[in-house]
Amino acid sequence: MKILLLTDGIYPFELGGMQSHSYFLAKYLLSQNVELTLVHCSTKEINISEKETQNALAYQGDLLTSIFIPFPKEGKIPGHYIRRSYNYSCRAYEKIKDVLMDFSVVFIQGLTGEKTLEELQGKSSPKTFIHFHGFEMFQPITGISNRLKQTLLKPTVTKNCHLSDYIFSFGPKISEIITQKIKIDDTKIIELPGAIPKEKIQPNTTPTSKQRRFLFVGRYEERKGIHFIHKAIDATFTLNDPEILAHCFFDFVGPIPPKKQIHHSNVTYHGLIKDYAEIEKIYRSSDVLLAPSLSEGMPIVIMEAMANGLAIMASDVGANNLLVGEQNGMLLDTSCLDGFAANINQFVRLSDQDLANKKKNSLHKIEQFTWESVGEKTLNTLKKCL
Repeated sequence: MKILLLTDGIYPFELGGMQSHSYFLAKYLLSQNVELTLVHCSTKEINISEKETQNALAYQGDLLTSIFIPFPKEGKIPGHYIRRSYNYSCRAYEKIKDVLMDFSVVFIQGLTGEKTLEELQGKSSPKTFIHFHGFEMFQPITGISNRLKQTLLKPTVTKNCHLSDYIFSFGPKISEIITQKIKIDDTKIIELPGAIPKEKIQPNTTPTSKQRRFLFVGRYEERKGIHFIHKAIDATFTLNDPEILAHCFFDFVGPIPPKKQIHHSNVTYHGLIKDYAEIEKIYRSSDVLLAPSLSEGMPIVIMEAMANGLAIMASDVGANNLLVGEQNGMLLDTSCLDGFAANINQFVRLSDQDLANKKKNSLHKIEQFTWESVGEKTLNTLKKCL
């Protein structure tokens, strides 16, 4: 089987859930002796050689062909991301058009394959598979700017889905978006969850003495719900409850602007950390991950936190309900996030044993979502669809 994987970058050259998914998918396919052509890019002004790509994937064989294309520069007029993505898809098509019909599968991440999809219309081979992960542009969001972005993205995403033979979905909530809002027949939908490497699972189930350390990992953007956490912190510490002040601590990992930070002795901002080993140390010193997002796909940060033995408080969006439940945390209704402080207070007062049980259950549950398992299902699904 020959697979063409069109991506908008791979880890560690580009950071993000889709880039991480592309990276581990490529590694798994190569480990199964699949002949793979990887097209990837960078938003930085760098050139990534084939040798550097091989080193990143820890693969030195001849099954991998790597094609690097710089991502078009950012514009200022609204809709520039869509135009840049289409430009990138055209550049990618030019690189592979002479060998396109040699592939069995074209696996497309996001908007990277629009030109290829256009050129393949009316052809029975290769089969095309597209992955938009959370389809966040069809999920609820607040803010005029965010709504404008959604409005601009929806027609393009809809077009790409209708041009593809199959569409990947993380689970039932995402599939519902695809069938009801994009009007795709459910026979074209393939439900497969996200995944993490098995070696990332590190037992850590002992609460940090009587403390309760809450952790947020991510960017400062409204969609991630960090403003709900900040509001909850203000409400929590305004009470001046001695028990809470002595036992309730918050850590933030990510590029949080200084003017958006809360200044309190119980709150620590670690900034952007790119070294996973450093992030892992913070995971392992924490008890509960906070993920009150307004929209999501299947967040890697939740899976990483579970793999390090954290309980999870997450909103019921995207595929979060596949990962989080009463056994390992709390699933929150997005309409109730303004009352997030009360949910945090429940965990502060949770017994050590009850918290330890939730943390153990996270470790047990995440074992279902490793690349060894999901990668095998993905490859078998691709073969079946052929």
